[in-house]
Amino acid sequence: MKKSALGVMIVMGCILTFGGNVSAQGPTLDQIKRVAEKGHPVAQYKMATIYFNGNGVPKNNAEALTWYLRAADQGYTIAEYNLGVIYQSGNGAPKDYVKALEWYRRAADKGYAGAQNKLGMMYENGEGVPRNYAEAMKWYQKAAAQGYPGAQYNLALMHYNGCGVPKDYVNAYVWCSLAAANGHVAGKHYLTLIESKMKPAQIKQAQLEAAGRHLKAKKS
Repeated sequence: MKKSALGVMIVMGCILTFGGNVSAQGPTLDQIKRVAEKGHPVAQYKMATIYFNGNGVPKNNAEALTWYLRAADQGYTIAEYNLGVIYQSGNGAPKDYVKALEWYRRAADKGYAGAQNKLGMMYENGEGVPRNYAEAMKWYQKAAAQGYPGAQYNLALMHYNGCGVPKDYVNAYVWCSLAAANGHVAGKHYLTLIESKMKPAQIKQAQLEAAGRHLKAKKS
């Protein structure tokens, strides 16, 4: 029993060190699989990514889906998020917006910013649910508050286009500025367009607000 537990710990350590890559340095597929079959969600997730990406094995979407589901059923958040992506895109399983929403929501309810942003996009676009800008805004704001640049950019677009809220170039500028500062490439380019619609006083106000939020984000 002790020897078996030690073996599991060693393989898990290798998974965390090497990212579950099947290589001369990392654990073998058989080692990862043995740990995964013991019910360890991290190993189950690694099995899924190995088969989904074809890392050292032939790509196998069905096998990947099986392992993602096993990890997600144990509440492994990144597996829940990846299942949402698979079902929303149809890459790895037949497209199913209802299932995508279900898995995104599970991850989003735990505070996973990527899932919150995806959930917002599905509500904004009416994918699997009636279009609901208020619900989209709610999820974007949750992700944006965590510094997620995609959600910050999406909030900028909603304020710029007046989707569910009155058009507000100041707020659009602020959110776009935050997205750009966090590395969102489109956000950097979009700032120029937003600025072209604004009066000098609005630009000054937006820049002050953006600077304040940047400072607050750095302190938190």
